[in-house]
Amino acid sequence: KVFFIAKLVFFGGYAKTPILEISYKQQFRVVLVGDSGQNISVKRGDSLRILEKYAGLPTVELSEIRRQSDPTFKMAVSALSKGDIKTAFECLERLGAIKEIGLDGTGRDKTHEFLAFDYVEKVKKGINVAAVATTHADINKLTGLIRDGLKKAGKLKGEKTFSRLVNVELESEDKLKTSSYERGQVLQFYGNAGGCKAGERYRVAFSFGEKTLYLTPENEKEGLKTIPLRLTEKNVQKFSLFREQNITIGIGDRLMITQNGDTLQTDLKNASIRARFDREGVRPGLVLPKARIANGTVGKVVSMAKDTLTLQTDEGKRFTLNKNFGHWNYGYCHTSEKSQGMTKENGLVLHSKDASMASTIERFYVALSRWKQGVTIYTHDKDALKQALFNSSARLSAMEMVMGATKADTLNSPKLAEMKEQLLKETLANQRTKNEQNRKEFAAAWEKKQQDYQKAKAKTREASKARAKTATPKTWATRTAKKPESPEKGLHL
Repeated sequence: KVFFIAKLVFFGGYAKTPILEISYKQQFRVVLVGDSGQNISVKRGDSLRILEKYAGLPTVELSEIRRQSDPTFKMAVSALSKGDIKTAFECLERLGAIKEIGLDGTGRDKTHEFLAFDYVEKVKKGINVAAVATTHADINKLTGLIRDGLKKAGKLKGEKTFSRLVNVELESEDKLKTSSYERGQVLQFYGNAGGCKAGERYRVAFSFGEKTLYLTPENEKEGLKTIPLRLTEKNVQKFSLFREQNITIGIGDRLMITQNGDTLQTDLKNASIRARFDREGVRPGLVLPKARIANGTVGKVVSMAKDTLTLQTDEGKRFTLNKNFGHWNYGYCHTSEKSQGMTKENGLVLHSKDASMASTIERFYVALSRWKQGVTIYTHDKDALKQALFNSSARLSAMEMVMGATKADTLNSPKLAEMKEQLLKETLANQRTKNEQNRKEFAAAWEKKQQDYQKAKAKTREASKARAKTATPKTWATRTAKKPESPEKGLHL
């Protein structure tokens, strides 16, 4: 009996405890799988790194990278996994994978426009591509630009407005307070709690006191039926809280599923029935087999009916979802955390000016290693990107703090501090060179401006002299003589 736990880096310090307790009681063997160089859990406790470094557990390591086919690309990924930023960048520059866009005259970052243009061009050529960005602000901006480009190219049509459920991230302590909930928010249950059953959805109608919520079933009209729910520590573990948001979806859009759920049907064997279903949607009396669709599934919208839409994944599998499914978002661009575990042919990675503070070596390593054939990285400044990669999301444990460890001790590469210092020297030298070049260009431009000014001044002076020579000379008498009056009064104007 074996427990396999994949992606252990996403487990917080306490998340694995119940599993280990069960495995001890049941005499299960536990196999932990993950890469400590990738993104870590949001909750405290870097489980995999600590177990790998201090627990003395037997480990097995994959020594060969199989996802990337190009030797230079493979070398770049391998170097970055070991913290060797310099070698990784040398390999990427050899491949021509880094595009330094720079800023426009007003200081605006143009990397989003360049990436969106290249994305649309690849889609036109039928190339399977995905994009990765650091922040949600970058993702939203990229998604808007990509969809605009696809509309102009005729790749999107028949848009409709659907409802999307956005997770409201509440800590357990906040879930116990009625003040944390707003009217109209949606609760989806994963276990029975009070009068609410697993799999059902309810809307917040109103609250009573500090510990009781009154809920309305999702499909009921507001006020006709309410169910009280006590906010106990046991009950709040049985549901997730969401807020609704409108999303415009058209045929040709790429959608990503944001939570596990049930579909209305999978591939129907009868093509005529499937075509009729895609056209007409759900009909009374029509019973279809259900299938589960997993969180993170990405597919293209191939058809929409009155109450349904159908997704087709890159592998050719079809899922038809009810219009109220809700757990979806655009699937053009992902965060590094969401892309972890994904494999695509080609990738576009964005490092914008505003994302430098949020960039880490773990995020960049994941974003770089998702692709089989190749990757293009869009940045406003190569030196700024290199500098940002010396940030790490690894955190000191309580034991390490007692031992007097520093943040450098959590990094994969023991030479990273030396590399950072060397890169800082190179960056400063490059900056001095750029500053000297800018100074010379400014001095040359100023000198030319002064010369042009002197030429214009001399030209004006010559023109004044020429006019003075041709003008009629005026005596003092003619300049001071009064104009004679008109002989007829009233006619002089």
